[in-house]
Amino acid sequence: MVDVWKIGGSCLSGAESYRRAVGRLQARGLPRVLVISAMAGVTDALENTVRGDREAVAILLQRHRQTWVDLGGDEGAFELWALNLHRAVSDRHLPPGQASILAWGDEMSAALMDCALRDAGCSMELMEPGDLGLVLRDPASPPDEALPGLVQGLSRHGGALLVPGFVALDHEGQRITLGRNTGDLSGALFAAAAGAETFHVLSRVGGIMTADPDLVSGAGILADLDYSEALEMVHGGAPVLHPRAIELARRHDIPIVLESLEDSDKRGTRISSACAPGGLSAVTFRDGLQLATLYPGATDEGAGILRVTLELLDKKGVHVEMAAASDSCVMIAVDASLDLHGLLQKSAGDFGLECRRCLASVSLVGRVLVDQPDARLRALSALGRAGIHPVMTSQTGVSPGLTCLVETRDLPAAVNSLHEAFGLPS
Repeated sequence: MVDVWKIGGSCLSGAESYRRAVGRLQARGLPRVLVISAMAGVTDALENTVRGDREAVAILLQRHRQTWVDLGGDEGAFELWALNLHRAVSDRHLPPGQASILAWGDEMSAALMDCALRDAGCSMELMEPGDLGLVLRDPASPPDEALPGLVQGLSRHGGALLVPGFVALDHEGQRITLGRNTGDLSGALFAAAAGAETFHVLSRVGGIMTADPDLVSGAGILADLDYSEALEMVHGGAPVLHPRAIELARRHDIPIVLESLEDSDKRGTRISSACAPGGLSAVTFRDGLQLATLYPGATDEGAGILRVTLELLDKKGVHVEMAAASDSCVMIAVDASLDLHGLLQKSAGDFGLECRRCLASVSLVGRVLVDQPDARLRALSALGRAGIHPVMTSQTGVSPGLTCLVETRDLPAAVNSLHEAFGLPS
């Protein structure tokens, strides 16, 4: 059986967590490819370093040096890693320098895992993804573009391979990063290239939950999900997996299994085509939104203004959470940090524009509106009993779910009331 594993940074925090991961691998057998992400919080600190935070460098080096020594690594070898980071920081005003800074966390984490494996008497070949053929024109390129090169690279290197996530090469041989939280995408690419039967993801939680456990104490882990449901959860704000990783796995029909590193006996979540979507799977949310309301002139049609506005925002790379139009106005919900007055000047023209902030979207994930015709009424009734009056409601764009826009202060009550009203598993 050919498997590819990815270990997320959320469950890597020090030497003991790397040893725990090695123990898990020894119990299951080494995979064909093991993809490692940066330790928790490291990429955020590296982004601060790109912006000129010199103190972050010293803190990062101290944290990684201690873990390196605890895992039996040679101190002299670590100094080379420190030197590489300092050199990248000195070139942080140039794109190659920035990429080297951001990649350092994942590459260092892979080296730490190599130390942990060696300390336990295991052997995996530590490789750079680009040397195995992970080459893309740019970070936004279709990931399948890298597959022919990866297939060839894996054919040249047999045995178990250890690679950092998040990192690739461009066509000029320069290091590039694939974007935040793309260790999942790296793993899915290696799984597709290796013809893996399963792509395993180890994380702190170890599964996809029916709601955020920080908001809903009775939230449970979903045993099975369809690819479309997993994507809907991501678009609804749940930090499940990178959407491009799910899409790639779906195209190549590779099941994704999410498991807990902390508890090997705890059943996780399996995402595959074998699970037919149906009913309600989860309640998700996205906080930090604003609602823009455009008031067209007397001779303008709301639908036409909405179309033009959505096209403009799409060209600017703006994710639209919700949108609706009527004869009297156009409403669009987007991230609250965006300057909508500036972004919508071309579209709004002389039209009136009002922005309302401190909002959040709450979504019912699944075919709930198809399988339960009274779902919209049940949802609104549950919110009403909790004293919540949605600012806006709409069907989601990914599948027949339902999304409501509520005040941020009502978010915990909204998620809990919907989770309880639809009897989601705990």
